[in-house]
Amino acid sequence: MPRRSHHALLSALLAGALGLLSAAPGLAAAETTPDRPVVGLVLGGGGAKGIAHVGVLQVLEELQVPVDLVVGTSMGAIVGGLYAQGLSPRELQNLVVDMDWQDAFRDDPARRFRSLRRKAEDWGFPRQVTLGVSRDALLLPPGLLQGQRLTAILRELSLDSAHITDFDRLPLPFRATAVDIQSGEVLALGSGDLALAMRASMSIPGAIAPVKWEGRLLVDGGIANNLPVDLARAMGAEVVIAVDVGGDGLEVSELTGPFSVMEQTSHLMIRQNVAQQIATLKPTDLYVRPDLTGIRIGTADFDRAEEAIVAGALAARSERQRLLELAVDDAAWERHLARQRRGEPAVRRVDFIRLDNQSRLRDELLLSRIHSEPGEPLDPETLNADMERLYGLGYFERVDYRYVEEDGRGGLEVTAVPRSWGPRYLRFGLALEDDFDSSSNYRAGVSYLLTEVNRLGAEFQADLEVGSEPGLHLGYWQPFRRDARAYVTPWAELRRQDRNIFDAGDQVGRYRITRYELGLAVGREFGNITDLRLGYQFGGGRARARIQPPDLPRHDSFTTGIAFIELTLDRLDNPLLPRSGGYLSLRYDYSDEALGADDDFQRVSVQLLGAVSQERNTWLAGARLGSFTSGEAPIHELYTLGGFMNLSGFQRDALTGTHLAHTRLAYLRQITGYRTLGGLPVFLGGALEAGNVWDDEEPRSLDDLIPAASLIGVILTPIGALHLGVSQAEAGRHAGYLSLGQVF
Repeated sequence: MPRRSHHALLSALLAGALGLLSAAPGLAAAETTPDRPVVGLVLGGGGAKGIAHVGVLQVLEELQVPVDLVVGTSMGAIVGGLYAQGLSPRELQNLVVDMDWQDAFRDDPARRFRSLRRKAEDWGFPRQVTLGVSRDALLLPPGLLQGQRLTAILRELSLDSAHITDFDRLPLPFRATAVDIQSGEVLALGSGDLALAMRASMSIPGAIAPVKWEGRLLVDGGIANNLPVDLARAMGAEVVIAVDVGGDGLEVSELTGPFSVMEQTSHLMIRQNVAQQIATLKPTDLYVRPDLTGIRIGTADFDRAEEAIVAGALAARSERQRLLELAVDDAAWERHLARQRRGEPAVRRVDFIRLDNQSRLRDELLLSRIHSEPGEPLDPETLNADMERLYGLGYFERVDYRYVEEDGRGGLEVTAVPRSWGPRYLRFGLALEDDFDSSSNYRAGVSYLLTEVNRLGAEFQADLEVGSEPGLHLGYWQPFRRDARAYVTPWAELRRQDRNIFDAGDQVGRYRITRYELGLAVGREFGNITDLRLGYQFGGGRARARIQPPDLPRHDSFTTGIAFIELTLDRLDNPLLPRSGGYLSLRYDYSDEALGADDDFQRVSVQLLGAVSQERNTWLAGARLGSFTSGEAPIHELYTLGGFMNLSGFQRDALTGTHLAHTRLAYLRQITGYRTLGGLPVFLGGALEAGNVWDDEEPRSLDDLIPAASLIGVILTPIGALHLGVSQAEAGRHAGYLSLGQVF
């Protein structure tokens, strides 16, 4: 028997078995007549290429072709599941075109929802790679993405269907395919959690984490059945419209590395199971394949949604005559739409909130981040923000919710699942700055973080840095309120740094300063924006001349004792390249012999940064001010200026003094578009700066500010922001810069 016949026979047997196991009572409600067959729509997977399904749906409705049931895989499951719930093709088009896909395929919550504890990690120690660690192994997350944002989007879009657990009771009966990653079994998800079923069908192995479903781990159904014609047949479809958005794979010239070879291998496996399904199509079925290869739309090209929709519509119109054979008259079409379209969104009340907290943290800590109030109408925007705040604590692999109805009351079931690769983490990072002349600075670091030390959410952290300024920092953070808003934090630090001494712009000396410090602070957080802390730090050290400056000692030992109060407000959206929000740090230091210090002084320091954007344009303005208001400043506490975006054109720390003023204004324009899961955003622009430092005996005037100007390029890479700059300052000073890390 030919192989094709084998495939047809196996498919027929499978269809019969599925028909016995999976009845479709929802079809009883469909208006089918002896002269109109039951039409099943099968939507295949293909990532961004699956957006073409929306164009196919548009043409089906233009021609008044009713669909009686929908089966989908991966992106086809999402488009099909939303259509089965009652969204129109127009609503689907607006959704996929307007959606920020860059945001949808990202786990990290918007920075305004992250806890202040997590925000503080953005400053200082470089962190680019994080791994979980156990006693005998390094641990990785189950996927590059956990699908947190994607799940939240599907939850919101499916709120009106949240009470439906039998997918045959949807306006159109629906199935999503998924694969049990352990056994390889193909599952047809037809009951349970609808949003999670769509999410499971798009769990691309290795890229998006699997979904736990009734004790199984489910991944993208496309790896075993990317075009499930057999499933539609088992549900009762007499005519199948199969939409295949799979491409033709890569050309030989495109197989240039291990990743392209792996991509091609996956493609071949999927095309084999698609070919088996195509072989089962009958002469009365329709096979629609949008030409996405010709216009080179790939699986990650979500920013080309409109083009994909057009391609889907063109492919469907090429089958116009055959589709018209399935069309119905106006009256029957109106009855079909009345059944398929969703009505006005229901007003849902939150009568109760039930928390399934699977971590060791106190329920009160999590509930304090939930702003949805029992007794109030459900507000999706507030609810999504609640999930973002919980996820922003940094402890959870998944934070999810379901709207449930019990005894005439509606409520929320919130689930918080701790990270499977936590609570111990190793983090690695690199930061550098080079002016291609006489100054270079680099830092490489490894950090150990232990979270959830106790039920209040205490944390221990150890940071080790090597490079130009090596150091070791040990810190413990202990909340002492059930909502973790108040805390106490002791720390110990050992650090070494070089301090250049300049005279009239020329370097005349260099000190190597080694210092240790012990500190303790108590603080109070206000929301996720404001932190106020009061503390004391005691330490000491030694300054040793590497290049002996004139009129200064070769060695100098010192002891410090400082009481301080510090206020921080952090509303920036991104620490590497802010595009909106602001940052304020205000600190007052009091050093006195009574506190154990060698030197008596008082000091005030202020740092400001603000950012605004319009489309591709971003403006940043910042200032740094500091002054020793009394006493004499020791050399190891002096303010410094010099370096990229710290009075560019001057060598790093070229200016030192007891009083500081520095301002900057930058403009950047994004010149490349975002591509989901690929591509690097690039910005070009410039900056103007003015700044100076003064000693106590010098008069201070705005006329003394030194101007500087820079041309800047920024590339946002997976390991941080890469900056390239060419700068010119007063008196002909100029420099080129390469920097990886934070410069604004």
